[in-house]
Amino acid sequence: MTDTVNNNHHDVTSWDLLTVPETARILRISRNLAYELVARNEIPAIRLGRVIRVPRHGLQVWLDRQVDEHPALFDAPTA
Repeated sequence: MTDTVNNNHHDVTSWDLLTVPETARILRISRNLAYELVARNEIPAIRLGRVIRVPRHGLQVWLDRQVDEHPALFDAPTA
């Protein structure tokens, strides 16, 4: 009998996980607002007991979606 390899395996050592306060600093928002966005499942987060972590890649995907949904807010001003 041969062992099969699980192709759904994720290498957790390569994950870049942020704390909620780190996420708030990146987004330039308050810690409270960052926690609210996580609680409303607007920002992707992983809960490990009482510890909350935000995957950097998930945050980038979320930001990209915000830009796609509201392009006028992110347009550079013209001179």
